[in-house]
Amino acid sequence: MVHWDDIAGSALAENVKPAELQHRTSKQKDGKKQQTVVLALYVRDGGTALEMQYQTMQLLEKINMFCGYNAVAELRFVQAPEAFLPQKPLRKSRPPLPEEKKRQIHEMVAEAGIEDAELREALERLGEGVFSQYQKS
Repeated sequence: MVHWDDIAGSALAENVKPAELQHRTSKQKDGKKQQTVVLALYVRDGGTALEMQYQTMQLLEKINMFCGYNAVAELRFVQAPEAFLPQKPLRKSRPPLPEEKKRQIHEMVAEAGIEDAELREALERLGEGVFSQYQKS
């Protein structure tokens, strides 16, 4: 849920965040199947989980009001303090490629005689990415 802060409010979003949507199928007494959507939420600690048990109906109303229909039928709370640890960047940012190297890449692509401008730009970006991996920081 991209707009979790808007739905839950910033104070609640600091201690509760969406984990996954689960679809459950159950049979009713008349034999028909019923689909139920359960939203699993990570909570920071046991105290927050207990507090959320008391606020379940209000939070369900907010979620479904935001969706415009009864999208979620149930909430499930999972204590996961590790979900609230600061996230490490996926990869290190590299220093920008020197203009001289960019010019060399541009010339190499131009010499290839490719007419399609989008393809030339894509090849230049690829070349810059490859060369930036091997340059010294």
